[in-house]
Amino acid sequence: MARLKRAKQVSRVPVLTALGVSIATLYFAQEVLIPLAVAVLLSFLLAPLVKGLERRRIGRIPSVILVVIVAFTLIGALGWVVGSQVVRLAEDMPRYQGEVVRKVQSLRDSGTGVAARLLSFGREIESAATGPQTEPAQGTPGGPPAGSEPSPSVRGATTASPPPGSTPSNPLFTIGLPPPTSPVKTMGAYLGLALSPLGTAALVVVFVVFMLVEREDLRDRMIRLVSRGRYTLTTRALDDAAKRISRYMLAQAIVNGTYGVTVAAGLWLIGLIFGHGSTFPNLALWGLLCALLRFIPYIGPWIAAVFPIAISLAVYPGFGVFIATTVLLVAIEVLSNNVMEPWLYGASTGLSTVALLVAAVFWTWLWGPIGLLMSTPLTVCLVVLGKHVPALQFLDVLLGDQPALPPPVSFYQRLLAGDRREALDVAASVAKEKGVEHVPDEVLIPAIRFTRRDRADGELKPDDETMIYRGIGSVAEELREQIGPAGHPPDAPPSNAAATVLGCTSHHVSEELVLGQLARMLRPLNVTLEGTSTRTLPSDIERRIERARPTLVFIAVVPPGGTVQARYLCRRLSRMFPDVPIVVGYFGRPRNFDRLLVRFRSAGASYVTTSMLQSLGQITAMLPPPPPAPSPGTTEEPNAAAAVV
Repeated sequence: MARLKRAKQVSRVPVLTALGVSIATLYFAQEVLIPLAVAVLLSFLLAPLVKGLERRRIGRIPSVILVVIVAFTLIGALGWVVGSQVVRLAEDMPRYQGEVVRKVQSLRDSGTGVAARLLSFGREIESAATGPQTEPAQGTPGGPPAGSEPSPSVRGATTASPPPGSTPSNPLFTIGLPPPTSPVKTMGAYLGLALSPLGTAALVVVFVVFMLVEREDLRDRMIRLVSRGRYTLTTRALDDAAKRISRYMLAQAIVNGTYGVTVAAGLWLIGLIFGHGSTFPNLALWGLLCALLRFIPYIGPWIAAVFPIAISLAVYPGFGVFIATTVLLVAIEVLSNNVMEPWLYGASTGLSTVALLVAAVFWTWLWGPIGLLMSTPLTVCLVVLGKHVPALQFLDVLLGDQPALPPPVSFYQRLLAGDRREALDVAASVAKEKGVEHVPDEVLIPAIRFTRRDRADGELKPDDETMIYRGIGSVAEELREQIGPAGHPPDAPPSNAAATVLGCTSHHVSEELVLGQLARMLRPLNVTLEGTSTRTLPSDIERRIERARPTLVFIAVVPPGGTVQARYLCRRLSRMFPDVPIVVGYFGRPRNFDRLLVRFRSAGASYVTTSMLQSLGQITAMLPPPPPAPSPGTTEEPNAAAAVV
C-alpha cells in the first residue's frame, strides 16, 4: 500500500512540472503569445465568413484577404473614433467640473442626516491629508519677521543643498539631479509608444491571415499531436470543437456588438429627449466601451455603465438624464441576459461561475487588461477542447458547468457526511428531471451498491453502514411525501386487480430497502408486496406461501454475494410450488448477463431483472388480468339467478 501511494505521488511530479512550465511560458512569452491568442480568437470568428465566400466559388486566398481587410478596417475605424472621443473627453473635462461642484454643493446645502455626515467626513479626510500649509513669506502678516531664518522644513522644500565638497563647477553637483533629455530621445520614446501597438496589430494580422489560409494543415497537426492513433474520433471531436467555438465567438460578437450599438443609440435619444436637444457627450466611446467590457464576466457591464452615468451627472443639470441613463443600462443588460443570449447560444457559456471568476483573475494576472478581456473566450475554448479531446478532459472537469460528481455519487457522499437534507435535494432534482420512477435506479440503488462495496473493502464501519441505510429509507419516504408515489413505467399495462407479491431477501439487510422501495412503487397499481427480512428462514417462507398463496415471489439480490443463496431459495420454492412464478431482481452490474440468466433459470426462476423499472414492468406483466366488465344492459341479479338455476 505504501508503494502504491509513493507511486501516485511520484506520478504527479511530471504533471505539476508541466503545469508550472506552461504558466511560466505564458507569463514570460506574453509579447508573442498575446498576439497569437488574439489571432486564434479572430480566426475562429472569421472562419465562417471565409468558408461562406469559398462556397460561392471565391478562392481561398482572395476570400481570406477580403475578410481580413474588411474586419481590420472596421477595427481600425472603431479605434480612430475611440481615440478622437478620448481626446475630446480630455478637453471637455474642465468644463464638467463646474456642474459636479454645483451638485455636490446642493447636496451639502439640502442634505441632512447621513448625506451631510458623509460630506463633512470627506472634508475632514481631505484637510487631514493636505496637512499644514507652508509658512508665509517674510514680512507678510502671519509670517516670520524680516531678516529671520526660515524653518528647516521650508528651506528643504525650496532649495536643494549640494553634496559635500561640490560646487556648481564641480561634476559632483550634478549627482542626484535628473539627466537632461535630448529632443532625439524624447521623439524616440514617443515613437516607441506609438509603434508598439502598431507592431502588435501587424503581427495579429499576419497570424490571422496564415491561420485562415492554412487552417486544414493546422488541424491535421493538432490531430496528430493529441489523437494517439484514434484519428477518426479525434477528427470528429476537433471539427465539432472548432464549429462550437466559432459559433460561440460569432454569437458573442453579435451580442456584444448589439449591446454597444443599443447603448449608443439609447444615450443619443436620452440626450435628445431629456437633455433638451443636446447630444450626449462621447456616446460612441461609451457604446464601444460597454461592448468590450461585456467580455468580462458579471462585473464588466456594470464597470462600463459607471462612465456614462458619471458623465450624465457631470454634464446635465438636474438628475433627469442621470435617472434615464441608469434605467436604460439596467434594462438593456436584463434584456441581453434573458433574451439575446438564450436565443443565440443558450443561457450559459458552459463554464461554472467559479471558473469564470478564477479565469478572469488568472488571465488578468498573466496578461493584464488584454487577458481580462479575453478570459471568457479563451476559457470557453479550453472547455470545448476538454469535452472532445480525451487528453484534455481534465479542463472540462475543472472549468465546465456540469456537476463535478454524478447524482448517485453525490447522493452517497451527502449521506456519508450525514447531510440528509442535501441528499434529498439531489434525489428531488433527479425526480424533477427524469421522473420519480427513475429515482431508485438512478440514485437509491447505486448508493446501496456503493455502501456494500465500501463495507466489503473495510472503508465503512458497521455504524456508518447503518446510518446510510437509514438515510436512504428516510429520503425515499420524504421524496414520496413531497413529489408523490411513482406510477407504472411507460411500457407497463394498466392497473390490474388486487394482487399480492411476496418479497424475499437473499442474504443482506440492504435488500430490505430494495423490497421497501418496490412496495412503494407497486402500491399505486393496487398490488401489495409483503416483504421478509434476512432473519426469515426458507421454511417460514414456504409456510407463508402456503397460507397466503401470493401471485408471485420476488427475490432481491444486492451484490457482492447473494447469488448462491438466491439460487438455493429458487430451487427450493420451485420444487414446493411449481405453479408460483419466481422473479429474481439482481441489482448489480453482471459481467455476463446471459450466464447469470442461465444459472437462475436452471434453479427455477421464471425471470431475471436488473433494475427497479424492469422489475416493476415484469411484475405488472405477470399479474392476472382484471375481471371482465359486465356487458351493457345487464345487472348482477339476473346473473345470480341464472347461476342458481
